[in-house]
Amino acid sequence: DRQRLYYTSLRELNKRFAQWASAEEQKICAALEDGTISSSSSSSTTIPKTYIPDFDLYLQAVAALKRKYQPPTGDVLTFGTGDFGQLGHKYVEDGENNSNMPRCVMTLRNAGVISVACGGMFSLGVCSSGKVMSWGCNDEGSVGITDFETVYTPDEVRGFIPSKLEVARGLESVPTWSDVTANPNPPKDENGDDVNISDPRIPPSREYEERITSAAAGACQSLCLSSTGRVYFFGSYKDKDGKSWKDAPPADDPRVHPNPKFVGEISPIGSQHWPSHVWQIDGEVTMIDCGSSFNAAVVKKGEGNGNENVCYTWGIGECGELARPVCRAIKKKELPPPVQEEKADDTKEGEEEGEGEDSTEPKIVTRPGYEVEKIRDEHLVPKPVVWADANLSIKRTVESVGCGGWHLLVISKNLSNGGMCSVHSAGLNNYGQLGLGDYGQNVPRHELTEIKALQGKNIIQVSAGLHHSLALESNGGLYAFGRADSGQLGYSTKQPEPGDLSEVPVPVHLVENKPNPPISKIASGDHVNFVLTTSGDVYSWGYGDNGALGHEIDEGDMQGICDEFCPRKLEVLKKINAARKKRGKTEMTAIVHDISSGGQHSAIMCSLLE
Repeated sequence: DRQRLYYTSLRELNKRFAQWASAEEQKICAALEDGTISSSSSSSTTIPKTYIPDFDLYLQAVAALKRKYQPPTGDVLTFGTGDFGQLGHKYVEDGENNSNMPRCVMTLRNAGVISVACGGMFSLGVCSSGKVMSWGCNDEGSVGITDFETVYTPDEVRGFIPSKLEVARGLESVPTWSDVTANPNPPKDENGDDVNISDPRIPPSREYEERITSAAAGACQSLCLSSTGRVYFFGSYKDKDGKSWKDAPPADDPRVHPNPKFVGEISPIGSQHWPSHVWQIDGEVTMIDCGSSFNAAVVKKGEGNGNENVCYTWGIGECGELARPVCRAIKKKELPPPVQEEKADDTKEGEEEGEGEDSTEPKIVTRPGYEVEKIRDEHLVPKPVVWADANLSIKRTVESVGCGGWHLLVISKNLSNGGMCSVHSAGLNNYGQLGLGDYGQNVPRHELTEIKALQGKNIIQVSAGLHHSLALESNGGLYAFGRADSGQLGYSTKQPEPGDLSEVPVPVHLVENKPNPPISKIASGDHVNFVLTTSGDVYSWGYGDNGALGHEIDEGDMQGICDEFCPRKLEVLKKINAARKKRGKTEMTAIVHDISSGGQHSAIMCSLLE
């Protein structure tokens, strides 16, 4: 099935590219006939400069299809802080659960993992079979496993079933919850037993479930994208006061939390403990990403040459990160008398959970003083972003998105000026992470504003941490902007001064004074960055005290400075091969395919060869 989809999609892509090339050829012929250009002119005059970036985009699209339908598989290596199981290794009571160098997640060996995503204190792995594995801190539902607050070793997430109520039209037809509930014969589990469809712990058989192709992770929320272009959410969004919010599940989803204390959490209050279909997106999604408490998606609109991709955002957007109009103050101006927030848990003071007489009785959760309806309808419903230059009537298509802590980066292609790419940003700008050169104003942007310093750079990828951003050029050029005091921008060999930052993009060199080699992916954690080259080398830099950079830390370093202020090549298998050598085994080699970084940990997906 994946092979068929790959060749079908590739045929459509080649058809559109051929139509575009034919149209451009006719333009050149017409220009030659009317004398606008001369056949004796230099190639730089005759051929528009946008053709090379356009061809690069075509090659990127081919590579993206390859990754989507025929992705390489491998093992997962993790490193950093692991106290909450986010590294996926067996928990050691009163022992060392952290790892400052890459260590293999043994549960996922030969599991066919195709990509990884690191969140605040949890991780996700997507397998070639379409399964999603998750592990780490689950007190907000981030891992999607209903029974446990912490999942120390990878477990499978189940329940990716869409709603019949979805507003998108034209997506591939698959079984929905309405089909499950309308079936006169009760659905069976994998053992052939009847399933209580209201219990999320016992999902129906896999014939009802979608195949997941990619995942993204925020501080406490997880997103998964299916092969049909549908999105699923679990976890929660945290506002500035630490309150939890969630997407409204579709009305035909029958699942109810088995623990009565959660039953009273009426959307959008509380957390989502299993995958819920984001049913209010009105098109096919091709890409997803997560910020600390918000999400962005690239949504396909139209067909053929009229295809225009649009960026949609949703979540909690208190700093402009949603790049569209929302109620900025999520608390009411006139607050009610101070009272303790009503909670679903009736546990009395001094009692353990479940000991009180009323602990099993559900209680409706309310949130006095908050604009609950506005949060539900304005923040948490996916909607298109707004562009600051919208009055110029620019026809554009979105190529890629990148979410930081509280800011958004978007790459778009201007269809009105020959297809030049540009980068826009919105959201919090307290360290110049928007790259607009106006840090002194320290004013969040609530609409997407173009980063002028990146004009003409042909940026093809963006990524972002809490307060910094990265942008990758098609020729390997790399740019960073925002906070720099822990080496996040990678432009110094010395420790930056406290509060150091750059409000405009600055170049980053993987090797000092040398042009960068071809780069296949960039990734950012809260305070770190990773680069994966096409040759398989990995570089990292930034804040290193928690081991999330993957480099060996000199235990004798009395200063305790573990930060890397400029890119440093990662010795991916140094720790693993040292252990193998002690056991008399031969060294392994790694072919790295994917990288990700989260709050205090990171992950690599690679093929391990003996």
